[in-house]
Amino acid sequence: MKKIIAVAAVIIVAAGLWYGFTLNSKKQTNSSNDYQKYENTAYGFSLEYPKTWHATGASATSTVISFNDTAPSEPVEGAETTSSAVIDIMIIENYDNISLGEWTDLSLGLGPELNILSEETIEANNTKFLVKTFTPLKLPEAAPTAAAFTALNDEKYFAQINYMGEEPNFTAGMKHFKHLLSSFQLTSAAP
Repeated sequence: MKKIIAVAAVIIVAAGLWYGFTLNSKKQTNSSNDYQKYENTAYGFSLEYPKTWHATGASATSTVISFNDTAPSEPVEGAETTSSAVIDIMIIENYDNISLGEWTDLSLGLGPELNILSEETIEANNTKFLVKTFTPLKLPEAAPTAAAFTALNDEKYFAQINYMGEEPNFTAGMKHFKHLLSSFQLTSAAP
């Protein structure tokens, strides 16, 4: 009888641990409640960004949108600046009728020479992104920057999504950057 009670107790404890683990992992993976939707009707896309982040320029027709994990404020002389994570989205009209690959090379070549840390293609919904993570060669200690590039409306427009930040916020914000990319969806053709 003691063996049966001991086995039953082990089963109950194991079931409790399994239930707690399952519930906790559902909380971690079901993060859609942590995000809100932004939709750009002028260029035909939507995405999700963290509810706790601040959106600047996020109208339905914006060509430059910025999401930041700290409230915008005026700099105060002598005050310590807080590091933050920022995701900027730029919509660029393709006046020269170049390819997305040409735009990516041109865009990254406009600044200082870069040390490319990684390059990957991410497919989300009906959109494919070329994502490059890099640091400036002359500032190897600088926090990495990630840039995602995609074409809109048969390459009539390009969307460039940049993610910048400093530790400790950079690593934490990278999950939001990846969520933003995975939630990106074309909603209609741009004009």
